[in-house]
Amino acid sequence: MDCCRWGEADLQRLIQAGQGERIVSETRFRCRNCRAVVDKQVRPPVPQLGGSVAWVRMASQ
Repeated sequence: MDCCRWGEADLQRLIQAGQGERIVSETRFRCRNCRAVVDKQVRPPVPQLGGSVAWVRMASQ
């Protein structure tokens, strides 16, 4: 059972690790808490006004 955690994928870290050509929609991310494979939501960049942060629900498949 998943922990229903929300998080943000660190895409810059993937790029720095030499995986910038990786197809995000085919990448299997895992929750840092419960290690379940997560559902993904792809969103446009978040406006930088007001220090807002985008969060993605880390629900298992």
